[in-house]
Amino acid sequence: MLNNGFPAYTTSAAWIGYKDDEIRQRCRKALSEGFTHFKAKVGDNLEDDKRRLKLIRDEIGYDKYLMVDANQKWGVNEAIEWMKELSTFKLLWIEEPTSPDDVLGHLKISKVSVTSDLK
Repeated sequence: MLNNGFPAYTTSAAWIGYKDDEIRQRCRKALSEGFTHFKAKVGDNLEDDKRRLKLIRDEIGYDKYLMVDANQKWGVNEAIEWMKELSTFKLLWIEEPTSPDDVLGHLKISKVSVTSDLK
Protein backbone atom coordinates (compact mmCIF):
# COMPACT_ATOMS: atom_id res chain seq x y z
CA MET A 1 0.00 0.00 0.00
CA LEU A 2 2.75 2.45 0.87
CA ASN A 3 4.68 1.76 -2.33
CA ASN A 4 1.84 1.48 -4.86
CA GLY A 5 -1.11 3.23 -3.24
CA PHE A 6 -4.66 1.95 -3.18
CA PRO A 7 -6.18 1.04 -6.57
CA ALA A 8 -8.77 3.63 -7.49
CA TYR A 9 -10.30 5.48 -10.40
CA THR A 10 -10.91 9.16 -10.88
CA THR A 11 -14.07 10.92 -11.97
CA SER A 12 -12.58 14.38 -11.53
CA ALA A 13 -11.65 14.75 -15.19
CA ALA A 14 -14.96 14.04 -16.79
CA TRP A 15 -17.97 15.72 -15.25
CA ILE A 16 -20.71 16.90 -17.59
CA GLY A 17 -20.34 20.62 -18.21
CA TYR A 18 -16.55 20.89 -18.10
CA LYS A 19 -15.01 22.88 -20.94
CA ASP A 20 -12.70 20.99 -23.29
CA ASP A 21 -9.54 22.57 -21.93
CA GLU A 22 -10.51 21.67 -18.39
CA ILE A 23 -11.11 18.04 -19.38
CA ARG A 24 -7.69 17.89 -21.02
CA GLN A 25 -5.96 19.53 -18.05
CA ARG A 26 -7.69 17.30 -15.51
CA CYS A 27 -6.82 14.16 -17.50
CA ARG A 28 -3.17 15.20 -17.63
CA LYS A 29 -3.14 15.93 -13.91
CA ALA A 30 -4.71 12.56 -13.08
CA LEU A 31 -2.21 10.78 -15.32
CA SER A 32 0.65 12.58 -13.59
CA GLU A 33 -0.76 11.37 -10.26
CA GLY A 34 -0.66 7.78 -11.50
CA PHE A 35 -4.30 7.16 -12.34
CA THR A 36 -4.95 4.49 -14.97
CA HIS A 37 -8.75 4.27 -14.61
CA PHE A 38 -11.05 7.17 -15.52
CA LYS A 39 -14.82 7.45 -15.16
CA ALA A 40 -16.93 9.91 -17.14
CA LYS A 41 -20.48 11.00 -16.45
CA VAL A 42 -22.76 10.50 -19.46
CA GLY A 43 -26.40 10.56 -20.41
CA ASP A 44 -27.53 14.12 -21.10
CA ASN A 45 -26.58 14.46 -24.77
CA LEU A 46 -25.17 11.70 -26.96
CA GLU A 47 -23.12 13.93 -29.23
CA ASP A 48 -21.67 15.77 -26.25
CA ASP A 49 -20.80 12.44 -24.61
CA LYS A 50 -19.00 11.34 -27.78
CA ARG A 51 -17.08 14.61 -27.93
CA ARG A 52 -16.01 14.42 -24.28
CA LEU A 53 -15.07 10.72 -24.46
CA LYS A 54 -12.95 11.42 -27.54
CA LEU A 55 -11.15 14.21 -25.66
CA ILE A 56 -10.52 11.86 -22.76
CA ARG A 57 -9.27 9.04 -25.00
CA ASP A 58 -7.01 11.51 -26.84
CA GLU A 59 -5.44 12.39 -23.49
CA ILE A 60 -5.28 9.01 -21.75
CA GLY A 61 -4.88 6.74 -24.76
CA TYR A 62 -6.30 3.26 -25.17
CA ASP A 63 -3.87 1.62 -22.75
CA LYS A 64 -5.77 3.19 -19.83
CA TYR A 65 -9.26 2.20 -18.71
CA LEU A 66 -12.35 4.32 -19.30
CA MET A 67 -15.70 3.72 -17.63
CA VAL A 68 -18.96 5.66 -17.77
CA ASP A 69 -21.73 6.43 -15.28
CA ALA A 70 -25.23 7.32 -16.49
CA ASN A 71 -26.71 7.83 -13.02
CA GLN A 72 -29.91 5.89 -13.90
CA LYS A 73 -30.89 8.35 -16.65
CA TRP A 74 -32.04 5.81 -19.24
CA GLY A 75 -34.65 3.21 -19.84
CA VAL A 76 -33.40 -0.25 -20.80
CA ASN A 77 -33.61 0.10 -24.59
CA GLU A 78 -32.23 3.63 -24.47
CA ALA A 79 -29.27 2.40 -22.40
CA ILE A 80 -28.51 -0.33 -24.92
CA GLU A 81 -28.68 2.01 -27.91
CA TRP A 82 -26.66 4.77 -26.19
CA MET A 83 -23.95 2.34 -25.11
CA LYS A 84 -23.70 0.87 -28.61
CA GLU A 85 -22.99 4.40 -29.81
CA LEU A 86 -20.26 4.82 -27.18
CA SER A 87 -18.68 1.38 -27.62
CA THR A 88 -16.06 2.76 -30.00
CA PHE A 89 -14.36 4.28 -26.94
CA LYS A 90 -13.58 0.79 -25.54
CA LEU A 91 -15.37 1.20 -22.25
CA LEU A 92 -14.53 -1.09 -19.35
CA TRP A 93 -18.02 -0.84 -17.82
CA ILE A 94 -21.12 1.29 -17.41
CA GLU A 95 -22.42 2.28 -14.01
CA GLU A 96 -26.13 2.76 -13.32
CA PRO A 97 -27.48 2.67 -16.87
CA THR A 98 -31.05 2.36 -15.57
CA SER A 99 -33.03 1.97 -12.35
CA PRO A 100 -31.30 -0.35 -9.88
CA ASP A 101 -34.68 -1.95 -9.18
CA ASP A 102 -35.05 -3.15 -12.78
CA VAL A 103 -33.30 -6.50 -12.41
CA LEU A 104 -34.63 -7.90 -15.69
CA GLY A 105 -33.65 -4.68 -17.44
CA HIS A 106 -30.09 -4.99 -16.15
CA LEU A 107 -30.05 -8.60 -17.34
CA LYS A 108 -31.11 -7.48 -20.82
CA ILE A 109 -28.47 -4.73 -20.85
CA SER A 110 -25.79 -7.18 -19.70
CA LYS A 111 -26.42 -9.44 -22.70
CA VAL A 112 -25.36 -6.73 -25.12
CA SER A 113 -21.59 -6.47 -25.56
CA VAL A 114 -20.70 -2.79 -25.48
CA THR A 115 -17.63 -2.86 -23.28
CA SER A 116 -13.89 -3.06 -23.73
CA ASP A 117 -11.76 -5.98 -24.75
CA LEU A 118 -8.88 -4.60 -22.63
CA LYS A 119 -9.41 -7.08 -19.79
